[in-house]
Amino acid sequence: MAGFETTLKNLEIRRFENDFQISKSSNFQIDSMVTIELQNLTFYEHHGIYEEERKVMNSFEVNLSVSYVESDFVFEKISDTISYVNLFRIVQEKMKEPVFLLEKICQGIILNIKHQYPAVSEVKISIFKLQAPIEHFAGRVGVSMHRSFKE
Repeated sequence: MAGFETTLKNLEIRRFENDFQISKSSNFQIDSMVTIELQNLTFYEHHGIYEEERKVMNSFEVNLSVSYVESDFVFEKISDTISYVNLFRIVQEKMKEPVFLLEKICQGIILNIKHQYPAVSEVKISIFKLQAPIEHFAGRVGVSMHRSFKE
């Protein structure tokens, strides 16, 4: 707790009509990340390596985290952040394209997000097949991908 108190002493916080201004003292750096998350998204699509999987729709669950370095302490309009509606649309469009491997979907989603939002510094995604075509198997299978982007 002493470190937190010291940090607070280094910051000068003023409140002006519901806004906070944080000014840095000398040699003090504030790094802050914002993460937008979409969790437990469910899709019914035609993905898989087996012909039967591509004929019959299978259910999939997608979890997505998109992070960026916060450059401003003010969040008042959608342009101050990343739209979770746009992120959902990117996922939705990629999930509609039938592929053999879930890794290809993950990669496509990550590349589309980075293209649309260049400030993104990290993307984590997992896609699970909820009814895997494995004999005597109960559970879910999936893939996770994590990409970090350095400026």
